[in-house]
Amino acid sequence: MTPNAGNLSSVSPYTGFDRVVVGNGSQLPISFTGNGTISTPSSFFSLNNVLIVPNLSTNLLSVRKFTSDNKCSIEFDSCGFSIKDIKTKKTLLRCNSLRPLYSFSSFIGDVASKAFVAVRLSLVLCH
Repeated sequence: MTPNAGNLSSVSPYTGFDRVVVGNGSQLPISFTGNGTISTPSSFFSLNNVLIVPNLSTNLLSVRKFTSDNKCSIEFDSCGFSIKDIKTKKTLLRCNSLRPLYSFSSFIGDVASKAFVAVRLSLVLCH
C-alpha cells in the first residue's frame, strides 16, 4: 500500500468498497491500484496489485503477498531481514535496520520503505 501512485505503473481506479484499517482503528479509502517493482543490483522484485491509499502516512508492505508474488521467503532477525529464494534458499537481498521498524535499503527508493501493520477491511452487507 502506498499514499502516492508516482512509483507505480498500470494504475487504474479502485472500484471496490474495501477500506484499509490502520492501528488506531481509522478506516482509509482505497482510490487506485497499480503495479511496481523493486530493483536491486542483484535482484528484481514485483509489487502486484498495490493499493493506493492517499491518507496513509507511509508505504506499507504485505509480507505474505510479497513472498507469494516473488516466490521467496523473508527471515527477520534483530539486525534486519534477508529475502531468500524459496527453492535454493540463496539470499537475494539483505537489509540491515538500525531503527525499530524493518525497512528496505535506501538504494531501493520509496516504493516499499517500511513494514507496519494494517488490514484490508471488506464490507459485507446483510439484507
